[in-house]
Amino acid sequence: MTVRRFAERKGWPVTGMHARMTLASTGVTFTAIDVELTIEGNLDSEQRARLHEVAKVCPVSKALAPGLPITLRSATSSSGGR
Repeated sequence: MTVRRFAERKGWPVTGMHARMTLASTGVTFTAIDVELTIEGNLDSEQRARLHEVAKVCPVSKALAPGLPITLRSATSSSGGR
């Protein structure tokens, strides 16, 4: 929600967002989280980069996994749909 609100405040045309999360574990505990973020809409590369940075510091992700390394990867889409 943080990324979407940021984009709305800026007036950027985000038409959709999807996150795919993969958890790494030792079988007993989680050791890392990998997130692939897709941002849809007619955005330029600077806007996409800024939204990616906003996602990295999202307080929700920090609260969900305190202390776990989180890798955020872009899988951005330039179109308004899939």
